[in-house]
Amino acid sequence: MTKSLLMKKRNRFFASYIGKLLKGSHPKKGVTTNTKQQLNSICCYLAKCLSTDSKTMATISNKKTISEGEVLSVICISFPNKIYLRAKHKFEDACEKSDKSGEKSVSRQEKAGVTFPPAITEKFLRNDSKMMVTKKAPLALSCALEALCEEIFDDAVVYSDLNKKIRLTIRDMELGVKNTEANEVFKKFNLKFLGGGYVPFIHPALTVKKTQKRKKNTSISGPKTHRFKPGTVALRDIKKLQKVFNHVILAKSPFEKVVRALVKSKGKDVKMSKQVFSIIQYHLEAYIVGILHRSNLAAVHAGRVKLLPDDIDFIMALEDQTLPLSLDVDDVGESDEGPVDTKSITGPALQRLARQGGVKTMSGECIDVIRNLLLLKTSIICDAVIVVNNQGGTKTIMSSDIYNAMEYLGIRLAKAEKFGEPNAN
Repeated sequence: MTKSLLMKKRNRFFASYIGKLLKGSHPKKGVTTNTKQQLNSICCYLAKCLSTDSKTMATISNKKTISEGEVLSVICISFPNKIYLRAKHKFEDACEKSDKSGEKSVSRQEKAGVTFPPAITEKFLRNDSKMMVTKKAPLALSCALEALCEEIFDDAVVYSDLNKKIRLTIRDMELGVKNTEANEVFKKFNLKFLGGGYVPFIHPALTVKKTQKRKKNTSISGPKTHRFKPGTVALRDIKKLQKVFNHVILAKSPFEKVVRALVKSKGKDVKMSKQVFSIIQYHLEAYIVGILHRSNLAAVHAGRVKLLPDDIDFIMALEDQTLPLSLDVDDVGESDEGPVDTKSITGPALQRLARQGGVKTMSGECIDVIRNLLLLKTSIICDAVIVVNNQGGTKTIMSSDIYNAMEYLGIRLAKAEKFGEPNAN
């Protein structure tokens, strides 16, 4: 078995059990490979964070053993009340079944009647730690992860039924998370799906139709040409683009050139995997769409329909980040060949990105502001990727370097083995 295949298998902790968990509550439903892999990485991230917090809580209590009490306390703090109660009930039922079962040649998973094996969650609790772990602590962690997944599944199945699909896609999972209490967990641990698209939303103020007086056509020359009313095409594009998922809005080739130019300007001449560009582009597009969505709300609050650069500045200031208009971005990525050229990322492409965020119309200056913001965020990510790649000592930047760099920046992206490839589900 090769080293790369061994590493892939090590990362598939919960992947083979997610489908079984879904079948338990929704027997007629399935899940795509991409969705399964991304949800598996989310479960791994949560198991790692909850295990670390449980160790910290046991240390504060001057204990040398991690018990189910510490795990349940961390779950109570980290999860919303509804998911915590669901996990607690599952844990109590699992303990009752395990105590009644007298069979010795049966695994803890079968005795307790749970889907996620406690043997896997125990690895996270024991990871590089000298502390002991009680018998029921891994079971409590397994029940918590199952409760969170079931909460996401319940809403994702509804969106899957609306689209008349049997298999759950990453789009269904994204909508399922955003409309449930699981969204609080994702916000707290900064977890993000890749390629799930954006939740459809058009502000009611943008759909108000103005009454206009009809002008009499006095000219008799030629037939009358059909024209849509102002704003009709914009609203139609917004509805269309907000349904897009697992697909990038910006052209891939210009964005790839910008990333390569930034990496080269930092004195790093290395090869880059194709997945690297897809992961960075999906993340940055989702980030910019979110910024534009909140900026549009600020514009509507100010009594305007048109988005201005001041609205973007206002949102960036609220999030304690650098104002793009006040920043001299000409120095970002500058090398002997000159600054990085972002003009290849066209205005219409950025306009479509704004439409996906629910922006009906914006000023021409906003295009340059979005370009500057895109260049700035890409430069920050490239800096982190180069640091991670230098530590690894490899000559090629792989997708694992991107995930590690993003985690270093405090952003936990869901992982998928074949993300960004044409045949990936």
